Amino acid sequence: MNIKLYDEFNEELITRWSLFQKNSSFTVFQTVEWLQVWWKTFKGTNIKLQIVIIENDSKTIIILPLMISDTSLGLKKLSFLGQSHNDYNAPLLSNNFYSYNIEFKYIWKKITNSLSNYDFIHFTKQPELINNISNPMLTIGKFYFHLKSFHIDIEDNWDVFYSKIKSKVRLDSQRQIKKLNKLGNLEYLVASSDADKLTITKKMIEQKSRRYNDTGVKNIFNDRLNNDFYLNLSKSKYLNQFIHISALLLDNQIIATHLGLQNKGTYYYLMPTFESGDWKKFSSSRILLEFLLKQSMDNKDNIFDFTVGGESYKKTWCNSNLNHYQNIDFSSFKGFFYYSFLLLKIKIKANNKLNLLTENILSFFNIKL
Repeated sequence: MNIKLYDEFNEELITRWSLFQKNSSFTVFQTVEWLQVWWKTFKGTNIKLQIVIIENDSKTIIILPLMISDTSLGLKKLSFLGQSHNDYNAPLLSNNFYSYNIEFKYIWKKITNSLSNYDFIHFTKQPELINNISNPMLTIGKFYFHLKSFHIDIEDNWDVFYSKIKSKVRLDSQRQIKKLNKLGNLEYLVASSDADKLTITKKMIEQKSRRYNDTGVKNIFNDRLNNDFYLNLSKSKYLNQFIHISALLLDNQIIATHLGLQNKGTYYYLMPTFESGDWKKFSSSRILLEFLLKQSMDNKDNIFDFTVGGESYKKTWCNSNLNHYQNIDFSSFKGFFYYSFLLLKIKIKANNKLNLLTENILSFFNIKL
């Protein structure tokens, strides 16, 4: 068993990673292309790359894209690379990973001994399955249920699938489309030029920001680096094969947008937005979703992935879901105290009554947990 650690995206790492992707199990958020764009944006923000490649008999069997970052409390956290921006965090696994009969806890101990110093571990949004392979990361430390992701396992063509959707939803969409067609020329646009990708992404950021502000949700785009990340996604030559940027236009005015990804028969529904004000009543985001669903089914995709989050509208469309977990552990004395805090936080959130009581108390004192 051989472990190799990389602290930069050099040519050797990129080549090995790219080759391994051709015949392994992973999510699009662990592709070398996606994470290179993330690193290009966030490099230099007190983050240290810790990318691990494990070989058995000179064959790569696992790639773990990790990082160590400095927290506001002066602690060093071990997490997945790009963790907060990835909808899924997981290793890349050889398709026959379990045929090697390796005890992953043993491997993990060797991995942690090779890493730079850190105080605690917090891995989030980890799927229980990676392309139907059990996620070995869920055997280390303490792990807890985090959230669910929702999907459509595509079995029918669009017409058959759509006929099974509630008539109330279908009739409303048809009414809104008729209203919009009376107002002008309604168009579904998939961006192909660099200019269109950038224009739609800028509009996505604008519409999403307004929505965050209107609903009182923390606006991630108040951070310039988050703006830069999504703009870099739209401009990236690395991601040309994965990125899918689209919009719904009325007389060339963008009334809804979506930035998504597609890879190996899966379409990832990531960042939908819609124009507010008078346009809100036309359900433009749902109409754009229906165009995306039809296109995905026409393309013979296997899965339309709504990714993490339990928004109620997903239940209208989805026929499957998957559990995701978070791991916590510690490796230093001071890391133990933050580990204990995370453990308490997780247990509070898992208890609905206790969580509500805690939120009310903290809200009274204007404290955010």
